[in-house]
Amino acid sequence: MKRWRPVFALCGVVGLSLVAWRSRAQDEITDNQPLFEEIHLLNFIRELRLTNEQMESLLKVAKDLKEQQQNLMGKRNSPEVRTLLLQIRQGLIEGKNEEELGPLFEQLEMLISREAQPQEVEEKMRHAAQEKAKEAVALLTPQQIVRLVGREEESDFTARFTEVLHAARRHPQARAELLQAFPRYVARLVARGDAKKEETVAKQVRDLMDEALKLSDTEFHQQLSNLQKRLRATVQSAAGSPFALLQSQVEGRMAETLMHPRFAKVLEEKLNYVKGK
Repeated sequence: MKRWRPVFALCGVVGLSLVAWRSRAQDEITDNQPLFEEIHLLNFIRELRLTNEQMESLLKVAKDLKEQQQNLMGKRNSPEVRTLLLQIRQGLIEGKNEEELGPLFEQLEMLISREAQPQEVEEKMRHAAQEKAKEAVALLTPQQIVRLVGREEESDFTARFTEVLHAARRHPQARAELLQAFPRYVARLVARGDAKKEETVAKQVRDLMDEALKLSDTEFHQQLSNLQKRLRATVQSAAGSPFALLQSQVEGRMAETLMHPRFAKVLEEKLNYVKGK
């Protein structure tokens, strides 16, 4: 069944890329994971010290985003696609051969190819979250924004930059992934939805990391402070001002929270409790 390997691969990418940020599949080992995640979200809500009115407005933003994300993913989760997947699954259980399963795979490939690629759908979902994060942050007071950002060392790009570089130097096999993930993380935060700026910033950070990883251990430790300064200069230049950088960090953390599939659920439970429902 070599000719169907691309379809198998696509099925895997669809399944993994779109739900990387969602809850893990539940089994006997991970049954407590949802509780850990909900406690983290409830603690996030507690730290902000939201009023009932703020919680109501934030809940509306979270539900609006969830609806947008469901619409983006809806076609891939359509009854037509599900029927085909179930038929293919059963056929594989029954040991059917390529000739018997071929027509089903062809139909599935046609349906999937009509839609945007998984990476494009995920990017649209992140963009929607960033836009909704702007609405959510506008609901907060200055004091709440400070609480949202957290301690300075947690929000400092240079701290994570240094950690990532140390990890990449210790684990060369992970370098390629780290050289993609960290620059993209930084670029998304400071670009605030500007795709062109995001690509530019990601490349600048990636080039800086690549330069750092080519240094010897002695050179790296000698130049680390300068590398950190250059990263800060890159980020601040892209953000435009210290205030804009702070705003990017706040919106980035809010976007991550809004994207969590359980956030609306726990926020609604909390609101109902404080209102005595």
